[in-house]
Parts: sequence; structure tokens; C-alpha cells
Amino acid sequence: MNLFSKIVVAVDGSESSNKVYDVAAQLAKLSNGKLIIVHVVMPPLPVGGLFYTDASSIDKLRIDSEEAGRRLLQNYSEKSINEYKIAVETTLTQGYPPDAIIREADAKGADLIVVGSRGFSGAKQFFIGSVPNSVLHHSRIPVLLVK
Repeated sequence: MNLFSKIVVAVDGSESSNKVYDVAAQLAKLSNGKLIIVHVVMPPLPVGGLFYTDASSIDKLRIDSEEAGRRLLQNYSEKSINEYKIAVETTLTQGYPPDAIIREADAKGADLIVVGSRGFSGAKQFFIGSVPNSVLHHSRIPVLLVK
């Protein structure tokens, strides 16, 4: 019996995110499940309702963010296959991170979502909200918070 046949882990490439990934990968290996690695690219945030740059700069920022996300996912994918020897799928998506994580987990039929207990802090948390807190409180899928 597979306790967790599909595990979604949200990553951003930070040291904390790497630890969260390792826990999720170990769970996938132990349960002989598939690891679905999700990276969310947030759209540029307006300040005061206006962007203080031109449209081509915003488009370049989006393209650069997506390319960095693809490289990040490729690195995690290679580690999943080579080090953990587990089945892996990667997803690059856009949007507000908690919503995007939950949306991808629902779409993939995940049994578990793994996120770090540290989300945004300070001013970012005031404007954006806590990613792990939002995922925990809005997901219908069980959520594992990794400290």
C-alpha cells in the first residue's frame, strides 16, 4: 500500500526550501510514491496600483524568472532521479503562491503537500500573507509543514 502515491513539494531554491525538498523526497522514496516538484513564479507586483517601469522590462523580468525556475526544477529533478531514485514530475506555474500550490496539488491528485514553515516575513507577509499558513488553512489535501 502506498500511503502517499503523489507528494507535492513547493520549492524556491533557498536553503530552507532545500531542506523541505529533502523531507518530501525521503517520504516519496519510503512510500514508493511520485514527487511532484512545484515552483511558482509570481507576477510582478504593482506599487500603488502602478508599475514604475515599462512593459518590456516587466516582460523581460517574467521571462528571466521563468527561465530561472526551469533551471531550478531541472536541478531538483536530477537530484530526485540520481540521488533518491524516485519518480518525479516538475511543474512551473504562475500566480499567488498558496493558490498556485493548492491548484497544482488538486490538479495532480496529490495525497500530501509539503511546504516549509517559513514563508514571507515582515513587510512581505503584511502585503502577501504567509504562504505556509495559507496553504495549511485552504488546502483540502493534508499538509506537512517542515521547520
